[in-house]
Amino acid sequence: MSSVAKGEHFPNVFLKRPDGTSMELVDLYKKEHALVLFLSKPDPDALVFVSHFHDQARLFEWLNTRLLVIFPKQEHLVTPWPAPAYPPCQHLEDLPDGVHWDKAYVVSKHGTVMEAYEEPGFLSVAKVEQDILYWEAGHCLP
Repeated sequence: MSSVAKGEHFPNVFLKRPDGTSMELVDLYKKEHALVLFLSKPDPDALVFVSHFHDQARLFEWLNTRLLVIFPKQEHLVTPWPAPAYPPCQHLEDLPDGVHWDKAYVVSKHGTVMEAYEEPGFLSVAKVEQDILYWEAGHCLP
């Protein structure tokens, strides 16, 4: 069971929003980075992270990074949602090869994996911020 690795292309995923609209991950390419959390079910620690991300929204707007929290089933969507600016989504199909539930990925606006995190419940806003800043700095050098 291999995973999409840092520096590799992240496959497109089709998402359904709670309001019934849909989106694709490729819609974000060339516009913004995405922190994508694939949660097989609600995880209290991951939801605390989502809340902290929401509290730090101005920082992540500056870093041009959107949060996408994805669940496999409608009944897993938590209400009230801890981050109204970042509503959860649903992925109705099998995940693409290399992408796994209960993992998080930072996908660059170029469609490549900046970072992959094994346990979204242990993520910290500071760690994600540091990883994105490091990636951005590395791409600014000649």
